[in-house]
Amino acid sequence: MKKEKGPCAPALPALKAGSFAENMAEEGASALRFEREVLPPLRSGVFSGCLFAKCRIFGHHRLANFEDVLFSGCDLSNAVFYGCGFSRVRFEGCKLLGLRMEESLLSDLVLSECMARDLSFSDCRLRRAEAADCDLSGAGFYRVGLKEIGLQRVSLSGAEFFQTPLEGVDLSGCDLSGLRVSEGCLKGAVVSPMQALDLSRLLGLVLKE
Repeated sequence: MKKEKGPCAPALPALKAGSFAENMAEEGASALRFEREVLPPLRSGVFSGCLFAKCRIFGHHRLANFEDVLFSGCDLSNAVFYGCGFSRVRFEGCKLLGLRMEESLLSDLVLSECMARDLSFSDCRLRRAEAADCDLSGAGFYRVGLKEIGLQRVSLSGAEFFQTPLEGVDLSGCDLSGLRVSEGCLKGAVVSPMQALDLSRLLGLVLKE
């Protein structure tokens, strides 16, 4: 799972102003800009080439797909996405507290300056993803397939990785205090010498003075 290249950026076309009430049906939306609106739970649809700015997104969303989408300053706290797809999606300065991704496919994903404490991924596939300057304290990764992952200045304090191999993932720029992992998850992960000392407890090692 060596990181080879960064995620592809969303390709946003010329956008027209939209509103959820007028423009969003089950089939989704394309090339629209939504600002300061509330997005109700989705049951399907494709959202392509859209900008969501300072929107509130809540509830349970099923089988929706987001392609070439930018979320800027949005609040997705405690939202649940089940069976959804995210491709070339970027979250900038968003609140993702308690956000849950379940059985979803995510590729070319970027989290930048996001508050994402207690975020969780369950039975997901995550490919070509980066997080920078984010707080993922208490986050949970359960049976997640990781490939080409980049982490810079990310807090994973108290985070849990269960049946989620971290081989090839560079954790040296992360806060790993209180990290919890299931057997074998740390094999092949890249850490700093100081982190290795702190993580020795997870490997059952006893350090001699």
